[in-house]
Amino acid sequence: MIPPLDANSTLQQVVAHLRSWREPAWLVGGTVRDRLLGRPIHDIDLAVPAGGLRLAQALADALGAAYFPLDRARDVGRVVVRMADGTSFVIDVARLRGPNLEADLWARDFSINAMACDVHDPDLALIDPTGGQADLLAGQLRAASPQAFVDDALRIVRGARLATQFQLTWEPATRIQARLAAPNLTTISGERIRDELMRLLSGASASQGVRQLDDLGALAVLLPEVKALQGVTQYPPHRLDVYDHTLAVMDWRHTLRAHLAPGPDRTSHHEAASPLPDSSAEQLATARAGFDEALTPFAADLIAYLRVSAEQGYTRDDLLPWAALLHDIGKPRTRQVQPDGSSQFAGHEAAGSVLAQAVLQRLRFSRTAIHRVVRVCATHDQPGALARASDAAVDRRARFLYFKRTDPVGVETALLSLADHLAAWGPNLRPQRWRSRVRLVFQLLDTYFRQYDQVVAPAPLLDGTTLMAAL
Repeated sequence: MIPPLDANSTLQQVVAHLRSWREPAWLVGGTVRDRLLGRPIHDIDLAVPAGGLRLAQALADALGAAYFPLDRARDVGRVVVRMADGTSFVIDVARLRGPNLEADLWARDFSINAMACDVHDPDLALIDPTGGQADLLAGQLRAASPQAFVDDALRIVRGARLATQFQLTWEPATRIQARLAAPNLTTISGERIRDELMRLLSGASASQGVRQLDDLGALAVLLPEVKALQGVTQYPPHRLDVYDHTLAVMDWRHTLRAHLAPGPDRTSHHEAASPLPDSSAEQLATARAGFDEALTPFAADLIAYLRVSAEQGYTRDDLLPWAALLHDIGKPRTRQVQPDGSSQFAGHEAAGSVLAQAVLQRLRFSRTAIHRVVRVCATHDQPGALARASDAAVDRRARFLYFKRTDPVGVETALLSLADHLAAWGPNLRPQRWRSRVRLVFQLLDTYFRQYDQVVAPAPLLDGTTLMAAL
C-alpha cells in the first residue's frame, strides 16, 4: 500500500469524491511512484474504464477548478486547481488504453510509472504487474515492455528526465532500445517535444538530462544546434568548451533561482553538489554571498515577476532555462581563431538569436515566448559590457539605455549574467570581478523594481498633445 493520505491534501479530496460517487478509478503512474518515494504530490493521474472527459469535468465542478479536454479522441480530460500560493495542481483523467487495467499498465513507458492503486481499496494496495516497485528499490530505469520506445520515441526524453530526477541507472536492454529508437524522434510533433523538454530543463538536474540525451543519441536529433557546441574552445577566463560552459550556466541558473526559494527548498539546494565539481567551498560561499546581496532585497518582486505568464501555460521562469541553453549557440558559426590560437566570437549574440528563433519555432513556442528568449540571447552580454565600463555606480543614463536595449527582458538578462559569469570563471572566480557584477545586477534590479517610472520608462518631457494644446 502507499503511505496514508494527508487529510487536507488535494489527493485525499479527489479520492474522497471518487469513493462517494462510486466511480471505478485507479491512481496510476507518477502519483503512485511519488507516494511510494514519500515525495510531494504535484499532480494526479487517474485511469478509468470510460468517461475520462466526463469524470474530469465532474471533478473540476466539485473542486471549483478549471477543466478542459486534453485529448478528446483518447477520452482524456484535465483539471487545473489553483492553489493558495499561486501555483497550479493538475489532475489528468484518462480512459484505459487497453481492455483492462493490467493491459493499460503494460502499455506505459517505464515500470516505475506502471503501478496503480484502486481508489476504492481502503488500503490502496499496490497493483504492480511490471515490477516497478522492485526497480525503484534497485535504482533502475527499465522500460515497461520491449515495445515502449517503438510505441512512442518521446519516452527517451522522459527517461532522461526520470533517470536524473530520481538518480536511476538505465537498465542495459532499455538503454539499447532507447538508442535504437532515437532516430524516430523526427516523427514526433514539435509541441510534444517542447513540452517534454520543458519538464526536463526545469529540473535541478537539467544539465545531466541534456548529457543523457546526448549519450542516448537524442540530442543530435532534437537539438543539433546544441550538439554543435561540443569541442568549440573559448578564450580565457573560460576553461570549458561552449557545450560544457552552457551546461554550467544552466546549473548556476538553477542555483540562483533556488536562492529565491523560501525555507527548506533553499537550504536543501545549498547542500547539494556544486554545479562545477572543482568549485571549492570558499568559492561557492562567495557566489552565494553575491546572490544574497544582489537578489535577496528583491526576492518577492523577482518571484512575482518570474511567475507572470508567457503564454501556453508557461511562465517567464519556465523560459529562463531555454535562454541559458541557447544563449551561446551562435558561437560555432562566428568562431575566428586568432594568431595566438585563441578563439573570438564577434557577433555571436546576433547569430545566436537567429538560431534560437529557429529552434523555438521548430518546437512550436508562442510568439511571445520566442521573443523573450531570443531577446535574452541577443543581449546577454550587455551586463558584462556595463560592468567592464564602470566599477562604480552606473549612472542613470546608462541604466536607461540598458533597459531600452534589452526590452522587455532586462531582468532576465541581468539574472542570466550572474550564472554566465560564474560558469565562465569557475574555480578561478575573482572576488573583485564578482563583486563588480553583483553590484551591477543589484543596481539594475533596484532600478527596475524601485525606480521604474523614473528611469526605465520615464514620462516624456514633451509630447504631441502638449504641443498641440500650446500651439
